[in-house]
Amino acid sequence: MVYVVSIPGSVVARRRVRPPFARQRALGGLPTLLAVLGAAWMVSGGLANGALAAPVLHWKAPYTGTVVNTKKHSALGCGMVTIGGDSFDRTTGRVSGGGSVKAQSCSSTTSLGSSGYEKLRTGILLQGFTGQNGAFTVRVKWAMTMDVDVSLSGSTCSEPNQFGEMNFEFAAGVLNETSNTPLGSAVRINHTQVTSPGSTTLNLATNVTLTMAVQLSTSDSYAISTGFSFWMTAQVDNPTTGDADSCTADARLSPSSGVNLTSLDYVQLL
Repeated sequence: MVYVVSIPGSVVARRRVRPPFARQRALGGLPTLLAVLGAAWMVSGGLANGALAAPVLHWKAPYTGTVVNTKKHSALGCGMVTIGGDSFDRTTGRVSGGGSVKAQSCSSTTSLGSSGYEKLRTGILLQGFTGQNGAFTVRVKWAMTMDVDVSLSGSTCSEPNQFGEMNFEFAAGVLNETSNTPLGSAVRINHTQVTSPGSTTLNLATNVTLTMAVQLSTSDSYAISTGFSFWMTAQVDNPTTGDADSCTADARLSPSSGVNLTSLDYVQLL
């Protein structure tokens, strides 16, 4: 069975799995400005079907701001993790790298199963701005150039604890720096999972546009953040559980061409 779902908000459905290699909650602990505060998102296109207003402020590469990079990975039993990179380049706005995880049934005595897990989060906090008053829209545009591959193969792969999974997210947020108050956010999450023998491949060459309506005051300073993250899991049972398990789970995220997964095209205040 293959699930390919795009959902709003920070809640991603999780199936219950037994310890010790239950899946981790990848969104926990996001930096304040990259936290998912709302659920509005748009794909490509812009704000409306009509002509777009000229931006009041416009940011594009090279970007000036604070770059955020975090990553986690783990492997249990006969799980493997390959990290292809985790870099946001402020000069070009590009995110390079990718990664893969793999889990194979084996006679490991260190755990009830085998698993691999990897998470990357990267983005930028743009410098504060002042002098704007009234209702505005913040628009953030990313361009994807990446491939997702998830598979499950073998003779005993239909049990609930065995799966390959890939998730990725684009997020943006606006903060009132004067009062330290979040004003709005936008997010897009994609969840792809294989839970029975089979595979799915997504070739993603498209734009993602996030928009937020905000109310600004000339007396306050504001900052904008935006980021990209992905997390993947491969998990299978081992014969040590008492079953004759023979299964392999894979998940991989890679650039469609070159080394770049995605790029931040621009950030605008309209």
